[in-house]
Amino acid sequence: MSSWKALSFSEMIDKVKPALEELFETVKSVVGDVAAAFKQFMTDAKPVFEFIATGIAGVINGVLAAVTPIVNAVNNIIKMVANVVKALLALLKGDFKGFVSYTKEGLKNMLDAIKNLLEAKLSFFKGLFGTFGKDIASNAMQWGIDMMNNLIEGIKGMIDRVRCYQRRGGCNSKLHPLLRT
Repeated sequence: MSSWKALSFSEMIDKVKPALEELFETVKSVVGDVAAAFKQFMTDAKPVFEFIATGIAGVINGVLAAVTPIVNAVNNIIKMVANVVKALLALLKGDFKGFVSYTKEGLKNMLDAIKNLLEAKLSFFKGLFGTFGKDIASNAMQWGIDMMNNLIEGIKGMIDRVRCYQRRGGCNSKLHPLLRT
């Protein structure tokens, strides 16, 4: 065997070329297999990603629907505290009519705050399940339609097979090319 120093560049390439070609083919094959596996994974995982994205959109929609009632509840709580302070000041001044008026207004603000907090909770769930529920219902509807179409195609196929066997002259069905004679 000759030394690498004694070989010309083209002779070196000729010696290494078969190994590099084999390596390239192996790498190409592996990359192709990985790409096919990744493509299949993405196809299989697409419903999961859509489900997660729909869930996130539902949560965001629910939070946005709940913001206004929460802001209103905070506003009612601030007004309630102000009315309690005014009621105490009116009581200290001896203004019993003002005390009763501010107390009533404070209680009204407290009830409005509770109502707004309940409305926020309800709005959140309506927003969450409004988006999320529509997607689930839509997917269920499509699944049902696909199932019925597949069932109909299966029944047509069975009827076609029975007709082919009854004729005994061969099956020329487009649905069942394997049964043709």
